[in-house]
Amino acid sequence: MLDSLLKLKVGSPLTLFQQMPEALSFERMVRTFRGDLYSAVLKRLRRLLSLSSDVIVTQRDMFLLVVNEWNSNISQLSETELRVLCSYVRHPSESIDGIASMAGVSYAQARRARGRLVNSGILRLEGVLNTSALGLERLLVRLENPSLVISSPYVEKTLFVDGASSVVMQVFLCPCEHVPEVVSLVRSLRSSSESATVWRLAAGFLSCSPFYYDFSSRGWRVDAVHLGMALRGSYEAISIGRASASVQARPRLGAADVRLIDRLRNEYRAPASHLAEATGLSESTVFKRRAVLTSHDGLVLPRARPHLPLLTGRVMLTAPPQSAGRILETASLLPMSFVSQIHNLESPSEARVIALVALPAESLRSVLDVMRYEVSAVDAITIDSIAAGHTECMQIESMYDCPTSSWRWNHGDFVDVRGYSVVRREAEGSAIPLDLVT
Repeated sequence: MLDSLLKLKVGSPLTLFQQMPEALSFERMVRTFRGDLYSAVLKRLRRLLSLSSDVIVTQRDMFLLVVNEWNSNISQLSETELRVLCSYVRHPSESIDGIASMAGVSYAQARRARGRLVNSGILRLEGVLNTSALGLERLLVRLENPSLVISSPYVEKTLFVDGASSVVMQVFLCPCEHVPEVVSLVRSLRSSSESATVWRLAAGFLSCSPFYYDFSSRGWRVDAVHLGMALRGSYEAISIGRASASVQARPRLGAADVRLIDRLRNEYRAPASHLAEATGLSESTVFKRRAVLTSHDGLVLPRARPHLPLLTGRVMLTAPPQSAGRILETASLLPMSFVSQIHNLESPSEARVIALVALPAESLRSVLDVMRYEVSAVDAITIDSIAAGHTECMQIESMYDCPTSSWRWNHGDFVDVRGYSVVRREAEGSAIPLDLVT
């Protein structure tokens, strides 16, 4: 492994004794590392061996060393990079010129910062579905202490809360005409769980805050004492209007459209030549259909996806309107957050504000302790530490039937239930989504 690092350092091709899936990103790690990755890993290895020399170091151990050093290195952002990242998260459709203006940097600085953020994987520009134009509803199913959970290709995100009371939250993209069936399914799950509710989930927004970023050490240092003081403040109640159901649109999509939508969700700004190769379409067809699909009110909308490897802690805050000001203030201070609102489908007047926040793992315990201490039962704020998660985007090409212009739906084939323990084992602590919208 060290020989491979040295070869890549001098520009030679990579050769590994055993091919691993992770090795596909190995060259990118070497290319995007700020400094000398070979020297950094060698220094770390010597430190480990000084603790215990009588050990066998495997290739897998070495790769983990490389990953850990790289994760730490790329998470160290300069002030310009952080400004550009925050601007892109809030305004993903802006040009580099517009981002430079918002971030207060020059065009050249914004271009270089964006290049490093994209090349290292910290920033991805993906596409999210315009559900109302596609005849879909975005639902959030919450199950407490369940023995069964929903299994469906329409379920795109799943979050798990472990502890004395286990909680599962699932984001379900549902054809509008079949929402009543999902509500009935959730009701039936109440016999196998302490609580089962289904909510309409708004698109919400992502934000990135430099408030707790320490530029001297180039890392986030969340001050739990200050956070507690902020939570102690007085905030006005938030006004949330009643959510209306999406129009039951029946979009007429062709085979070219569904192929392109699936690709645009992963790579919103991919070159036409790349999309043509991936979909088997001509470049002229890609140009024409992409222009329609990504128009202002198109079927695919831009969404920035920030990913900082050291921000692995996840906390979900849920509050009624009268207490929502507290969690909105909290979310605005923490490094990364997704904020949205949900409305109970069985009681439309019941609404909540939710905030899923990302923070350094080492700050998780102190932040949770402060939050739970400062928030009283009167506030009716729920605080959940997310232990694991799972993301699997629905394939539009598989689920949309072009001849009938409708979504495929067979309750037995496409919507079912599985045992909680089985689904929980499949989730990973390192794969917890931040953005609940796809």
